[in-house]
Amino acid sequence: MPLTAPDIIIEVLSPGNKNADLIKKKSVYEAFGVNEYFIVNRNNKQVLSYCLDNRQYV
Repeated sequence: MPLTAPDIIIEVLSPGNKNADLIKKKSVYEAFGVNEYFIVNRNNKQVLSYCLDNRQYV
């Protein structure tokens, strides 16, 4: 059975992984076709959401 990307990923930011989640992981998830990617920032109580559209996050 071939490996496939998950449909959704939810990340919770912490001071040590902020750049990884906002830049590096986002690019990887986009390239592998993760349909939805959510980033939760507990400090400012915001959630960033990305959805794939034509193989790019919007």
